[in-house]
Amino acid sequence: MEEDYQKEMMQIQQQLQTIMMQKENLKTQKEEVEMALEEMDEETEELYRSVGELLIRRDREELEEELEEKKEDLDMKVDSLQRKEDQLKEKLQESQSELRGEMSGDGSLAS
Repeated sequence: MEEDYQKEMMQIQQQLQTIMMQKENLKTQKEEVEMALEEMDEETEELYRSVGELLIRRDREELEEELEEKKEDLDMKVDSLQRKEDQLKEKLQESQSELRGEMSGDGSLAS
């Protein structure tokens, strides 16, 4: 029974680590978008977007709208991952409590 809890806790920890890495990646992307939006000052007449190895000239309003949408999308994804992370942390704490109960020999979880 102890081994089951330990395996479950290891799986949860791996999932947590994966989610935290994904969340950090998305946060980095969001920071890049925010920096791009800041760099788009009113004095800049020509704006270009990188598409693969090409630079494509873009209309300021279109590009700004596109970047704002991307930023909102990244925000939603980060929020979603944060909720998953919180759920997994809660599940991990529950498993740890169950394991402690099992190890203390109270037998409340024994079948």
